[in-house]
Amino acid sequence: MRVPARVKPGPVLRAAPFLLLAAAVLIHGCAGRERRVPPPFYGSPLMQVRLLDASSVRGRRIVLDPGHGGTFSGAMGRAGLEEDDVNLGVALYLWGLLRDAGAEVFLTRSSDVDFLEGPDGQLRDDLAKRMEIASAAKPELFVSLHHNADISRSTSKNQIETYFKMLDDGPSRDAALLIHRHLASNLSIADGDVLAGNYFVLRNAPCPAVLGEPSYLSNPWVEEKLKLAQKQLLEAQAYFAGIVEYFDRGTPRIVSVSPCDTVVHEARPALSAAVSIDGTSIDPGTVRCRLDGRPLPADVDADNGSLKAVPDRVLASGTHEVCFSFRNSEGNSSGEGCARFAVYLPAAFLSLDASPGGMPEEGGLLVVARPTDANGNAVAEGTPVFFSSTSGRFSSDSVEITSGAASTVFFPQLSALEARLDVSCQDVSDSLSLRRLSARTHAFRITAANNGEPLEAVEIWHCDTTLSRSSPQGLAVLPAGDENRAILRKDGFVPFSLALALSPPSSLLTAVQNVEMTPVALGLARHRRIAIDVGGTPPYKNTEGGESAVEIGARLARMLRGAGAEVVLLGETLSNLEKVRGAEVSSVDRYLRLEICPEKRPFLLHYPGSEAGMKLAQACSGWWDEVVAGEKPVLREDAHYVLRHTSCPALVVKVPEMSARAKEELEAKVAYALYLAVLQDLGLSRQALSRLDVKAEQLLRDESVSVRLDEFLTLPLSGRDTVSFFCAEAVHSVRLVSEEREGALEFVALEKGERKRFEMRFD
Repeated sequence: MRVPARVKPGPVLRAAPFLLLAAAVLIHGCAGRERRVPPPFYGSPLMQVRLLDASSVRGRRIVLDPGHGGTFSGAMGRAGLEEDDVNLGVALYLWGLLRDAGAEVFLTRSSDVDFLEGPDGQLRDDLAKRMEIASAAKPELFVSLHHNADISRSTSKNQIETYFKMLDDGPSRDAALLIHRHLASNLSIADGDVLAGNYFVLRNAPCPAVLGEPSYLSNPWVEEKLKLAQKQLLEAQAYFAGIVEYFDRGTPRIVSVSPCDTVVHEARPALSAAVSIDGTSIDPGTVRCRLDGRPLPADVDADNGSLKAVPDRVLASGTHEVCFSFRNSEGNSSGEGCARFAVYLPAAFLSLDASPGGMPEEGGLLVVARPTDANGNAVAEGTPVFFSSTSGRFSSDSVEITSGAASTVFFPQLSALEARLDVSCQDVSDSLSLRRLSARTHAFRITAANNGEPLEAVEIWHCDTTLSRSSPQGLAVLPAGDENRAILRKDGFVPFSLALALSPPSSLLTAVQNVEMTPVALGLARHRRIAIDVGGTPPYKNTEGGESAVEIGARLARMLRGAGAEVVLLGETLSNLEKVRGAEVSSVDRYLRLEICPEKRPFLLHYPGSEAGMKLAQACSGWWDEVVAGEKPVLREDAHYVLRHTSCPALVVKVPEMSARAKEELEAKVAYALYLAVLQDLGLSRQALSRLDVKAEQLLRDESVSVRLDEFLTLPLSGRDTVSFFCAEAVHSVRLVSEEREGALEFVALEKGERKRFEMRFD
């Protein structure tokens, strides 16, 4: 070893003690103290894993899913540590611990790979393959291992987020709570929570499922620790302890529910569930039952240890669902076990109505039969009803029940002065005697133009008066003359004048005329479920801003319902969790959240990497430019809670604050842009649309006037007294409306891709 020569200290070296002292003062100052003193993250283990009784996991089938891998590296620390590597390291240690304890453990990946097939593969393909692997293992528990990063690039944030399957408040939540507790104590991280999650791997897991985010790689202290194998092992030990405790408490379950996939012939059938208690016992106070989504009292059958319940009301014929759950004496939940069954009760009563109440001189009359069971409920859908008469003919003499009724049109013989109509359903019959009326009628069947579906409850309307509504089979009868002034209206269809669709009167008097209604937007929105989240009131408590979000949401809901969609409106009183859960239970097709923001530009936020979300955002941006104008929206990826946890394409729309003067017009235009974006995202191409520019003339000074298209879509006139609509090829209805008056309904025909100018005025 070479010994350096002694050197006499110069001025700098002589000053060194003073510099060190000054540095120490600075280091130990208040701000410096927080920055430099290492937090206790990933310290010494608080448990001796080898002393843990892990016999409860012996033979258990467990799937571990190391998140990300291959192309998808996940989060990354400032020094370059990649999440997928850490996830795999922890998973391999956990796999070893569980395997040594006797569990059957399966990994979705054991190396740095993804499951993309070809260059066009997407993240969803990778996740779907993981779930395929998990399902094949028939596991009792699924654990997905991840690490977090702060999207705002903060280096100080660090907390534990443990997610459980959103629609499983039972076993998934139980496992998450126990795993979270051991992570918090073993890793010395106090902040965090157990949260309901709806990530792809959670909602598609075939068993209780947990996704762990134990720490933030964006925190340099965490990154430095997790570079070390022993700290990855420490994390695996915490997971292991939580899993062991979960199984140690027993895994009760519902083995079967009765009745199941069968038909019962009683209105209040006995309901029961066979259970497995895994060496524990049932906590009687936790037994729960739901019948068709409603709570039903239930208890334990002492004779055989099963669960039992009896409906608290008589059940109508049709399909029903019953679900049972319970907790064992150790506190673990069985989760819900559900079964569907059908009630089939015979007809006991039958009512028969005719409209008009006698035989017209010319034309037919609408006959409606409503069979009911002994409890007054409608008999099963599809049950045939038979009509007969010796004094005329029926448009159909055998009709299946729809929506509780069977209808047909009766055409009496011209020579008959009286007629008897007979109807039967199963062993029940009824009859109706009719006399001649001095009247003429027209009968017609209303169907959808795109698929021939009979349309029920179509409003036949004139001058603010509803003349009639179509039967469940789409039939209606009107007095002669009314058809020349009647308008047909139904959500999801373009209204039109009945007279435009009917044949000459001579042919109407002896047959049922078929009338077709054109669906709005080619029918693409019919029966689709759209969630509208109007809870995005700003954090700065701007009441007017919050009201704007609600008003935009209400306008959008009216537009979508008018196009035939089912709207799930999520109000501001619900939490984000309740909103997403409600959307998932309703199986919505699209999710739109509305927020009012202090920025001057609108923002359209979608989940990172979501192609479906990006597509919806792009459609919204395009229509925003066309309809709303002004500042162009900013498209941005964002990890907002509702974006992370919705299973359908989702969008957060942040709308700038509006001045009181332009508020109403902007609210309507924003709602219309979103409406058009949703239709485009559902498959309506812009090339299939026509443009209708409506101009109003001779308006009163200072009168606030709007134009209503197809009786559901209302837009205020702009400064030049014009408004533009984009709609599919059809004969559309338009009218002028204001607070003081309402104009006459007018019709305008549009061809595909046409741009037409239409001038209107109040009468």
